[in-house]
Order: sequence, then C-alpha cells, then structure tokens
Amino acid sequence: MRALQITGLGEALEEVDLPDLAPGPGQLLVDVKAAGICRSDVHYRSGSRPIPGLPLVPGHEVAGVVSALGDGVTGVDVGDRVALHYLSRCGRCRACIRGAEQFCVAGEMLGFNRQGGYAEAIVVDAENAVPVPDGVSLEWAAVMMCSTSTVFHALRRGRLAPGESVAVVGVGGLGASAIQVAK
Repeated sequence: MRALQITGLGEALEEVDLPDLAPGPGQLLVDVKAAGICRSDVHYRSGSRPIPGLPLVPGHEVAGVVSALGDGVTGVDVGDRVALHYLSRCGRCRACIRGAEQFCVAGEMLGFNRQGGYAEAIVVDAENAVPVPDGVSLEWAAVMMCSTSTVFHALRRGRLAPGESVAVVGVGGLGASAIQVAK
C-alpha cells in the first residue's frame, strides 16, 4: 500500500510502500478517497508541535469507501461512503463518560499517535465512521471532520441562536467554516 510519511522533522513527506492493512474486531478498512491538509499536519511535519514518534502517516481529515469489515461490525457495509472522526476513545474513562472525549486517557488521534489518512487505505474503529450522504462529496466530507466540526462545537458552546450575529476574526479555513456553519 502506498502512503506518505513524515520520516524526518522539517523534511518533505516521503512516499513509501507499507504492508496492506486488515481490520481487526470492531474495525473497518477504508479505501481513502480524500484527505485534507490541516494546519496541524504542517506543525507535525515541521516539528513545531511534538509528535510521539516517527515515521508517521499524517492526515486526520479523511473520507473514503469501506472495503472490509472486522468481526462484530454492524451498521456499516462494504461499499458505504464514510468520513472518519479523527479521535478514537475508550468510552469508559471519566472524560468519555462526561462527554469530553477529547480528554480520553486512552484516546488516539489519526495522523498524530495513530497512522493517518495520507495513504491508500486506513483501519479505524467502526464507531469512527460517519455515513456520507450521496449529495456530499468525499472531499468536502473529509474537511468537515476537522474544521467544520471544530467550529460547530465552538458555536454550540457559545449558544449561538437563530437570528443572532457572530463575529469571525480571521477567515482562514476555520473562519470560512465558521461563517458557513453560523449562517
């Protein structure tokens, strides 16, 4: 399987051949059709944000088509179009129970401390697959898994209500998503 890896900090991504993947129990194999470039990926490659180890396949904004199911997977089928939630969580720790999965003691993030989506395929926990409706492109769906969900969370926490105004300071990727979601 072809993939792009961070093999050295500050260096260009390297194209490599990795062993083919197979899903384990409760997991999916997804053929990657789209992977966004998040600013986090740039920080990881440059070394300005430390990562647990190298080599690393980056990419946490991922969408594709399910190509294989691990034992016990239900609710998703081979051929389904999915976007991937980038955080795997335990579901049992205090943070997960109170709905703060980003603080999960065993949490792993695609493209940071778990191999990411800059590859032909990726294995993820089945619970991380979000169905993508036919009218939504996989390219858009991939980016929505980070920037759109980030601003949606912020707007929800800010309790933005219909008819209210919101100020967006800085209109990069997140700012553009914030304007679209707020509207």
